[in-house]
Amino acid sequence: MIASKAQLVEQLQELHDETERIYEKEVMNLAMVGQKTNFEQWTQLVLDLPDNAPVGNVKALLEQTGLGRENHFDSWVDELMTRPESTDPEEEKVTFAAFCIRIGQLRRNQNRTQENELMAKYRERFDHHPFFNHLLLMSMLDQDPVAKSKRVLELADDNTRTMPSNAGVHHALAIAVADIFEATELTPELRPDAKWLQRGIEASEVALELDPKYPKFHCTAGRLLALQEKYKEALKEISVAIDTENSKQSDYALRIGNYRMYYQRIQEKRHSVAMRQEVQKQLQTARGLIQEMETSMKEMENKQAQLEEDTRSSLTKNMEFLGLFAGIVSFTIGGVSIAGAMADRSLVGAAGLIVVLMGALLGVFAGFGVILHGYRGEKSRRNLLVFALGAVITAAGVFLCFL
Repeated sequence: MIASKAQLVEQLQELHDETERIYEKEVMNLAMVGQKTNFEQWTQLVLDLPDNAPVGNVKALLEQTGLGRENHFDSWVDELMTRPESTDPEEEKVTFAAFCIRIGQLRRNQNRTQENELMAKYRERFDHHPFFNHLLLMSMLDQDPVAKSKRVLELADDNTRTMPSNAGVHHALAIAVADIFEATELTPELRPDAKWLQRGIEASEVALELDPKYPKFHCTAGRLLALQEKYKEALKEISVAIDTENSKQSDYALRIGNYRMYYQRIQEKRHSVAMRQEVQKQLQTARGLIQEMETSMKEMENKQAQLEEDTRSSLTKNMEFLGLFAGIVSFTIGGVSIAGAMADRSLVGAAGLIVVLMGALLGVFAGFGVILHGYRGEKSRRNLLVFALGAVITAAGVFLCFL
């Protein structure tokens, strides 16, 4: 227990370089000192005494440990944090460390309002400290990182360059990427560029290289793997976090609860993706069957249309042959009749009438073709030629009749 302000200052002067991860651990351990209640410590010590211990032993214990006396730790921290700026680097180091302790206490107590007020108040004085920017990033992550995603990611990335050997700083970038990308899964228009996901994965790998045994780093790595849809590897990483978390830590239950929450989320997402893929597969199969049915129906329709066309063509040809046959019969009968009637008269006149009959039959045949095939198309030109030929032959027959 820190018994005096001088002892606190001495410990703050002995802190490591603020760019190293051990600095954060040292500050957070000191922050917990002010949060420990005398009652809890005193109760545990009393419980450890023998059942037949006299009351005097309890009083002596209180005197030896200093328990029961007023704890001035928080007031010492405030005095050190609020003292005027100094040109002495050692004094400023102590002042900044006291500030970090107070921020650590506020964070552990979830007092976000006072934390933000304190960060804003001392920003101008301490923003040249690399660790201040790390604290600022953690404060922004506790608020709404999506609203300031660009600023959050750039700050986290800058911190990895100013404190490259600090595993916690690299992990903070990985956390920022995981939080923002998870929060924007349903709103892709708010999601940052995909390069940040890759940057977060790289930061997570560096953090694990620097401290491979820290459980939370494995949990964050699992979350980033899940964002890449590598669910099997993601669940494996979070299982490592669950299995290696220190059960003696005061926040063990909270950490395990978070790990299990992420494990459950990834499992649900994995099942959801598998179901969606199966549904898409079934839909694809159904679309294929529908397409095959449509193709078969179209082929049947084409065959039916072709059959109808063939039937109409066959009927038309039959009618044309019938018309031609009728014309030939009519011409033969007409020619014989004309020849018989004109036998005792002019032979040239008889020939002329037969020629006229031939031309008339050709004209009728052409008209019959028009009725069957219409006025357009290749066959209409044929009918026109036949009609013209019939007209010429008729004119020639008339001419013969007048000779």
